[in-house]
Amino acid sequence: MFSSPKQLPYPYAKVPNDNEEDRDHVPKTGAWKPLQQAFKSRWAHHIKLGAYAVLLLLMGFFLGYAFEQRNLGTRSHLELSVQPRLFKMERVFGDKPSRESSSAWDTLMPKRGGFFNHPKIAPKRSAYAVFHQLHCLNALREAYWTTLDAAVSPTALNVNDIPFEVSPVHMRHCIDLLRQALMCTPDLTVETKNETLGGVTGFGTVHQCKDWSELMGWMVQWQDVGAPKRGGEGGNTHAHHHGS
Repeated sequence: MFSSPKQLPYPYAKVPNDNEEDRDHVPKTGAWKPLQQAFKSRWAHHIKLGAYAVLLLLMGFFLGYAFEQRNLGTRSHLELSVQPRLFKMERVFGDKPSRESSSAWDTLMPKRGGFFNHPKIAPKRSAYAVFHQLHCLNALREAYWTTLDAAVSPTALNVNDIPFEVSPVHMRHCIDLLRQALMCTPDLTVETKNETLGGVTGFGTVHQCKDWSELMGWMVQWQDVGAPKRGGEGGNTHAHHHGS
């Protein structure tokens, strides 16, 4: 006969076996459902936001493309890159008409006087205004030297002998054309006053300029398109820009 065990001084808890412990830590099947639903709901929300973002991007792309195509059909100017340029005096462009000065001015004009055709910008034969303006500025140079020569010459100048290119009527036309062109696109470059001179020289200041070589390259590409087969364009004469 065995005696009963002594009472332990501390409470005794039964150690669960492995199977019981596993059952306590494994959630019941029903407990997963709220977690699964929350997980699916969150992913559905992210997918929906992503779809909206893609849709907005596509809409923006196609609307921008359509606007650009519509704009291209009515755009009347060529987009050129901008580059800094330091203005400096080049005397040859203000010199008396000579082979050297005339050649310098000729390099500023495309071979067809600035005329071109382009399917979007100019379906009809046209010219960029800048070449007309340069033509006028060169005519003013020639008129200045013609007038100066006449002023110092012992022989009086016969008004009827004045070529139309340097005539008063053409000069009035060119002066007002250049006035309006300068006011249309004013150069807002800041020129610092020379206190010694009491004004500005215009040289030695950096301007932000359209890339002229880029424009001339574009003219080479399009000036022969739709060009007349014989004469009527090129050079630097009055008829090429005023139709005389």
